[in-house]
Amino acid sequence: MKLIFKLLLLLCVQIFAVKYIAAQKPGIKKPVAKKIAVQKIEAPENNSSVAVLKEQTFKNGITLTTKGFVIQDAYLVFNDRTKVGDSNKVDLNQQVNLTLLITEGFKEVRGKIFPGGSEQILWSNGEKLVESGDVFKLYDSSGVSKVNANAIVLKAVITELNDKRDWVTISFKVWDKRNAASEINGSYKLYIK
Repeated sequence: MKLIFKLLLLLCVQIFAVKYIAAQKPGIKKPVAKKIAVQKIEAPENNSSVAVLKEQTFKNGITLTTKGFVIQDAYLVFNDRTKVGDSNKVDLNQQVNLTLLITEGFKEVRGKIFPGGSEQILWSNGEKLVESGDVFKLYDSSGVSKVNANAIVLKAVITELNDKRDWVTISFKVWDKRNAASEINGSYKLYIK
């Protein structure tokens, strides 16, 4: 059976467009980067603020195991913002958007956060079909404005499936590149109508 997936993974930047347009107006100065000294500080060994694993289940069978993050909500929607039904049945070529609303967990460095994210798609028999690398790799050095990163959106599209009786499991991971104690692992299933 032939199965082709197209993965589109994005960081939802809700305020970016407004800030970008404002920065392009004449008379508004762009921020200047300054060199600063960075010192690595080790946490004491008896640190009582060790991140605890937390398991959560959301609508559409989205299961999460979080460490260091606080998740306000997780949900599936189509491109037109309508919610995916409880059965998780979608049409071929219909984009599904997983949105993770994160309220805490990213370590802020000079107003920026440094997210990591990956996704893999597994056939109903457990065979790995597609695996993305770190989809936020482009932001490794620049980071993303913390104001703009309250929602992480991971997108998947099933473009071809010969046997509609099967399903796929989308597994994903989101982490903080500046704080190894913050990580989200999760999954959900999709079925074809």
